[in-house]
Amino acid sequence: MSRIEASKALYIKLGEGGKYEVNCIERDQTLRLGYEGAPHGLCLRGKWDDVAEDARRRWSEDPGAAKRHANQIRLFYETGPDVLWITFYKGLLWWCFSERDVTLHSNATKTRPVIGGWRADDIKGVPLQISRLSGKLTMLQAFRGTICEVHEREYLIRKINGETSREVEIATEAREELTSKLEPIVQNLHWKDFEVLVDLILRQAGWRRTSELGGTKETLDLELESTVSDDRFGVQVKSQADLKDLKDYSERVRGRDFHRSYFIVHSPQKGLMPHLGGAYERVEVVGPEKLAEWSVRYGLVDWVLDKAG
Repeated sequence: MSRIEASKALYIKLGEGGKYEVNCIERDQTLRLGYEGAPHGLCLRGKWDDVAEDARRRWSEDPGAAKRHANQIRLFYETGPDVLWITFYKGLLWWCFSERDVTLHSNATKTRPVIGGWRADDIKGVPLQISRLSGKLTMLQAFRGTICEVHEREYLIRKINGETSREVEIATEAREELTSKLEPIVQNLHWKDFEVLVDLILRQAGWRRTSELGGTKETLDLELESTVSDDRFGVQVKSQADLKDLKDYSERVRGRDFHRSYFIVHSPQKGLMPHLGGAYERVEVVGPEKLAEWSVRYGLVDWVLDKAG
């Protein structure tokens, strides 16, 4: 899909309590406006002062409030197909463009057809989860009216286009460089410090050790469980390892009721290198590169640097 552009972005609440969401998004592919009493004929003719006066009689004696009602109705009737519409539904941000044609229905609600259908992912197919969006945008869910302008338009369009700001790109590049520089430091840790680092990472990830299944010098077998679920994990930590060690561990955990198994190695030998960052017989193989990434993610950079220093 091509990059989108929009002259303006508007948020629409699809009915009180979201009562039109299912029909609009999952069935009809429309925008729907309540305001059942709004005079359709006056709206089509652009008689907005008369619409505001009608709103004052119907919904509010306050002229300011009546004007705001009329302005929201006007946006629905007059906004062109170059304007981006958004709403929130089922934990996702949904977006569309819409034809200007307004249809009056027997229940006095009005609809506009969506161009190509509602979407809840960016142009690259990544879901637009509310939990991963800025609060400056998602706070629109608390809007007490029906339609309002999205002031975070540039941010919204970047998210839909799967783009990031230059500031975020710079920070991401800095994090990647830090991870890259940390990798050889992790690899140079004493094997005992390496085991401690793995233990700290696992705890930061929300796992707790339930047993030590066995261990020899520079090798540690662990059984862990998640602190938020009943999932159990098997982990082997080794200072040095080759492909035979990985195969042996894979055989030992086969048939165990582990949610996932990890083979974590400090100094992988040549035969093991192709498997780093991947999986072998359902065992995920983790080397220094991934440990460096986890160290950054879980705030253990200073610990690693202190040990290295």
